[in-house]
Amino acid sequence: MNRKTIVTFLAAASLALGAGVASAQGWGGYHHGGDCYGGKYTGKWSEEDLKERMAARHEKLKERLKITPEQETAWKTFNEQMAAIGESRMAARPDPAEFAKLTTPERMEKRLELSRKFQDAMDKRLAVLKTFYASLTAEQKQIFDDLHSPRWRDGKRGWHKKGW
Repeated sequence: MNRKTIVTFLAAASLALGAGVASAQGWGGYHHGGDCYGGKYTGKWSEEDLKERMAARHEKLKERLKITPEQETAWKTFNEQMAAIGESRMAARPDPAEFAKLTTPERMEKRLELSRKFQDAMDKRLAVLKTFYASLTAEQKQIFDDLHSPRWRDGKRGWHKKGW
């Protein structure tokens, strides 16, 4: 064999070996509990875990926005109203076992009804957001907009790229 063939063969073998080792390692526990979120994620979030994570996100947002004492009332109202809307939306979700018993047209009607309820909830969230947003300074609005911009903005993907 000539030198070029040997080098090509060794390069291909090392790539294949590297791919085999990488696939044997799996996802490093990220998708299987492991160290993801401090080892708390076990495949399904409990309601308590979700509330803790949301409280932590709210605290980070409050720090990033540098909410002033004058804005504290608007901040609390914003969070309370958003939480209430979210809870009512979650309560509207059908029981999967009962949903499975429905006929196809009944399920479609139920989905349409839920869609209308979710649309109403989004309208309420928008009103709450506009009220809070109006209480922010220009600098705070820029920070808020940057943190809530689409995930693909500036070529970045995911909220973790924005400090969440």
